[in-house]
Amino acid sequence: DIKFTSRLDMNYLIQYDLNPGGGAKVQKYAGTLGPYELSSGAGTPRVRGNWQNTLEIGRLALTATTYYVSRIKEVAADEGDDLSCAGGNLYGTGQNFCYVRRFIYADLGAQLQVNPNFSFNMFVGNFTNEKAPIAPASYSGTNYLPTWHIAGVVGRTFRAGATFKF
Repeated sequence: DIKFTSRLDMNYLIQYDLNPGGGAKVQKYAGTLGPYELSSGAGTPRVRGNWQNTLEIGRLALTATTYYVSRIKEVAADEGDDLSCAGGNLYGTGQNFCYVRRFIYADLGAQLQVNPNFSFNMFVGNFTNEKAPIAPASYSGTNYLPTWHIAGVVGRTFRAGATFKF
């Protein structure tokens, strides 16, 4: 038997606003590093998602999963009213380093079912060895956003194992 399964999960953040009340200006966070204090500078990407494809051939299953995080503007409404690159860039460099670039990477996995109670598995994380984009205004990680880009900091990883059921 041969079976192919494909699954796409995407999130598009339409709005993420905070109204602090008392006549204060509404803070808009979608697509920025805000809320800067609450998220430890990790921010709120506007688009995130993954696409997983699995091919099953008899007892062998091969899976590839691609992950996507959209670019993030290095401004934050909880750090000031100016959300322009010129005046609100948290790194203080204007147009330079105003955006953390988008991040795309992929994982590969394989599983061989020997019998109903025993299987082997292998996994290659970030098999393309994509590097995390530079995020100089981040304080949750030095020059990167660990919440969204940790696979690009760690790099390619390998795992192998076996599963026993009894």
